[in-house]
Amino acid sequence: MLKIDYVRDRDDFKKRLVAAKLVTPDWQPSSKFLKQVKSEVDKAQKNDNTPVEENFDEDEDKINKLLAELKDIKTNGMKLLEPADFEKDDDNNFHIDFVTACSNMRAWNYHIPLAKRHKCKMVAGRIIPAVATTTAMVTGLIEMELYKIFLGLEKPKFLGCNVNLGISSMKLFEPIAPKPMEEKYDVITLSVVKPVPPGFTCWDKVIVDRGDLTVTEFLKVFPEVHHGCKIDSLFFKTIKKNEDQDHTASPIWVSFPVNNEQKESKIRNEKLKLTDIYSSQFGVFHPNRYYILLDATVRGPSGDDVSVPLIQYNFKKI
Repeated sequence: MLKIDYVRDRDDFKKRLVAAKLVTPDWQPSSKFLKQVKSEVDKAQKNDNTPVEENFDEDEDKINKLLAELKDIKTNGMKLLEPADFEKDDDNNFHIDFVTACSNMRAWNYHIPLAKRHKCKMVAGRIIPAVATTTAMVTGLIEMELYKIFLGLEKPKFLGCNVNLGISSMKLFEPIAPKPMEEKYDVITLSVVKPVPPGFTCWDKVIVDRGDLTVTEFLKVFPEVHHGCKIDSLFFKTIKKNEDQDHTASPIWVSFPVNNEQKESKIRNEKLKLTDIYSSQFGVFHPNRYYILLDATVRGPSGDDVSVPLIQYNFKKI
């Protein structure tokens, strides 16, 4: 960010570190913090429930003072910083090295098992950054829309929102329609995959409501339910974890098994009910649970690759 060249030689880095003569001062608790804690303890011991009077005028004076100090800062001699975008796959930027060092120092401090650099790199790739305050605000906005559903309000009353707490921006707007699924070229199957039905969205589902079925019965029923499409492979939408706590998705059924495990599970599962297979993997159903969500790779009536909405299999009546 300061446009200074990296020191890539370890020995050179050590020399510079020694030459800097860095001294870590002994930690001392803040006298202001100790005074605050002592005051709170004394108040608790006296059972004093008198509400504390907040002086908002004092806060405003502090803010105005800070703003005045910022305006007085001379920026002529300052250099522009170079934005540093996080990139886990570029080992020349030392980002993963920094993450590994910091996370392992924290782990050592709290007696958490240390992680190797490769593990840190994998974890960093899965992290979705989130700010707690933004998360809380978005949750509140969603709850507001939920109230509108309970009140039975008309669609024009519903709103979407764009929030940026960093610049104190909040904009309300009419909800945008979900993006329709389009046909696309699949680099894995090397073919064009068409949506069935055309233009379905993330809100659509294929509802299979034929009772508690075996896998064979389900495969037979599916073309009747959804435009003559046939299933090539079937998975539970719920993903479980293996012994290493990595996510894994074992197929329920595949039309062309590629290993002995898939061949055995295909023969075994065809005769079993989907509910029994689900229970063996994920535990007993909640008494009020009446459906299972499924993913599938599917072919159209003419044998071409197609995509279909999420499958909701209702195994009992509600």
